[in-house]
Parts: sequence; C-alpha cells; structure tokens
Amino acid sequence: MLADPMVYLGNEKYQTVLEKCIPEGSYDVELSIMNSDLVGIRVVASRLKISDEHSVKYELAMPKGCNMQDFNKPGVFSFFGVDTGLACFTDESIAKEYMEFLKCWYKENSDKNIYNDYFLQLFKQSYKNHPNIQTEYGDFLLWHLPKNSKQIVMFSRGMGDGIYSAYWGFDKKGNITELVVPFINPEYF
Repeated sequence: MLADPMVYLGNEKYQTVLEKCIPEGSYDVELSIMNSDLVGIRVVASRLKISDEHSVKYELAMPKGCNMQDFNKPGVFSFFGVDTGLACFTDESIAKEYMEFLKCWYKENSDKNIYNDYFLQLFKQSYKNHPNIQTEYGDFLLWHLPKNSKQIVMFSRGMGDGIYSAYWGFDKKGNITELVVPFINPEYF
C-alpha cells in the first residue's frame, strides 16, 4: 500500500491498496537523492526492494480490484495522493495499527498536530544523524510503532504535494522484484 502517512495512511477510503500482493515480510526501502544547485536536496524516487533479481520489465501498479485493462477507465485512479509532502510503503495490518496509534494520540492530544507536535522532532533527529543527505527538517524517518517492533519508513517526495504513480518491476521469470515510485525527473533540475 502507498499513502501519505500524515493524512491518508490508515484511512481506508483514501490510502491506496494495490492489486498485486507480495509475500509478507520485511523489505528494504531505498531512496534516490539528488543535490541540485537549483532546488537543493530532494528525494527523486523511492523503491521497495523485494528481491535481488534484476528487473527487466515494469508495469503500472494498479489499485485493488483493477488491472491494466482498467487503466484510463472512469473512476480508476492509478496513483496515490500526497498532501503533507510525505509518502510511505506499508501493508494493511501496519496501516490499521498506525490508525489506532493516531486515534490514541489525538485522544490524548486533541489540541495538537501530529506532525508538528510528534513527528517533527523525530525528523529533525534524522537530519542530525544523516545531515549530508537530507534537508535540515529531515527527509526520511524509520519510525517504530510504539506498541511493537513494526516499522514504517516515511520520506519526503520530490518538489511538492501531488499525485504519484508506482510501478512494479519484474524479473525475466515474471516475478515481482520491486515497487518503484518516481517523484521528479532530475534532468529538469
């Protein structure tokens, strides 16, 4: 699943659950980062690395209940929305646990903002740990759910809010190797 973790993750109506599934497990998330004279440090793309096999083909990641034959049909959206400048990969069970965390947090902090009053300091600490590859506000965070050891990697994307498509990579045998989300074309910057 793909989502903006501050707005859509855990919201069944707005998070993007994908049609294809991968085996349950823990996978590396890789970020492609550029440092442009024009726009500074930016996350150009993200990848959920599923296997070590080389990708020979890519296919648009379609939402649950849809396949490539549904592409461009009315009401079929092959993208996910970002409204806080952050994105993440996760599965449905972690999204549900995250939503429970948010409900509890807001119950105890009804007058606060989850980003400004909780995550901002964590992102700033990420910057202190890795200052050469992110902005001073922090561009990525490996966050642990408070009640267990499960993790969500949250990361900034590209140049601003918007909608982004993801692509499944396949090896020569047709097995899924990766899920890639390009955010910006670095050649423009």
